[in-house]
Amino acid sequence: MVRNVSDIKKFSNKTYPQAPQMSDFPIVKVAPSSNKEHGRTVLKRSLRPLLTISQLASAAPFHIKALDPDSNYGRVKIFAIGTMQLLWGAMLLFAGFVAVSYKKQWRLQQSNMPFFTYILYNVDLYLGLANSLMIFVVCQRQRGGYDEIVTTMEKLSADQSSVEKDSTRLRNMFSKLLLIAVVHLVLLGTFEFIHTGELTKLSTTLAAQFVPNVVQVFSLMQYAYVLMFIYLHYKAINGALVTMAEVFKSDLTSCSNSLNALKQQHHQLHLLAFRVNELYGMLIVMSAISVLVGTSITCLEVYQFTKNTELFREWGIHAVLGVLWGGLYIGRIVLILYPNHLVENERDFTGLLLQNFPSMEDEQYMIELTVFSRLILHQKGSFLVCGLTYLNLNLMAEMLGALTTYLVILIQFDQSTQY
Repeated sequence: MVRNVSDIKKFSNKTYPQAPQMSDFPIVKVAPSSNKEHGRTVLKRSLRPLLTISQLASAAPFHIKALDPDSNYGRVKIFAIGTMQLLWGAMLLFAGFVAVSYKKQWRLQQSNMPFFTYILYNVDLYLGLANSLMIFVVCQRQRGGYDEIVTTMEKLSADQSSVEKDSTRLRNMFSKLLLIAVVHLVLLGTFEFIHTGELTKLSTTLAAQFVPNVVQVFSLMQYAYVLMFIYLHYKAINGALVTMAEVFKSDLTSCSNSLNALKQQHHQLHLLAFRVNELYGMLIVMSAISVLVGTSITCLEVYQFTKNTELFREWGIHAVLGVLWGGLYIGRIVLILYPNHLVENERDFTGLLLQNFPSMEDEQYMIELTVFSRLILHQKGSFLVCGLTYLNLNLMAEMLGALTTYLVILIQFDQSTQY
């Protein structure tokens, strides 16, 4: 790797143009510390709808200090609020375990149910409760992690000139996503009631499967929010680099300062993505397993009901239920993988943009450009979660292949019980 202009000339016969001495270039500067309060206000306004509904579901801790540092919440009050949240979560889990026990009596106690199918049903039910328990406990224990992530986001918001536009876009995006999720869940509950026809069975399904899925969805939406925040900031950095490459009319000292500021922001965004994937790593892995098992069971149930049902109305209800449950499972995995896909592509695109910058006879400028390019080179690749799998869209293709295999096996077991 070259370190200065003399090293570059040694390996190239290219003639380097002199830099124009003009000062009409739009330099990107780091915002002063006085803007941190503005960044906090904008971030709080953008994050509030998602954070509030997540707190009500015990999927996020009440009172994140980084969002409200001037509040008079002491340790005792924070501990009391955290305890109440855990008690609310414990009540949801107790209702879930009771519902699972009741559901097993009328759904799983079939004399001809294959053993493998029986195991998958139990894994689906208990894994949802286990994931909810993990979310309730971890969100309280990792309160400091929430503060760390929010503080980094506030700093990056203060340093970004397009913070208002990006925050508004994030708020609108996740408000629409919350609305879609609520409508989807209402439709799911409605069709479950039409299918079961009994309030007891509906309550059992809601407590055993519906509530755990809701808790996981709201937790994963927080994860997706941070990644989309990173994606939009990467996009803003790339937009600034495009402008700098197209309108190269400034003195190189100012350009070097701008590259240094953008490099620092880019590095902070990468560290933030790494940190949030580290905090949510176990939930991501368990959610992926839960999605695979739940989707397999849903497809099997659709096959069983439609095969044994002659009436078109009942067949249609089973098919719609399968689509709604399948959409819920698919939505969870999309919340994990698609934001990571966007972040990875936009991060790597920065390296392509840096290639458009010309080489100049200015040591400081060449050092900044080389270090920035080296930084991008070391950041390439997808994020590895828990040392098990990479978070990219290839994982969805692998899960689809595994789902097809499991479904074929389940159908074969189901057919073997009929003979």
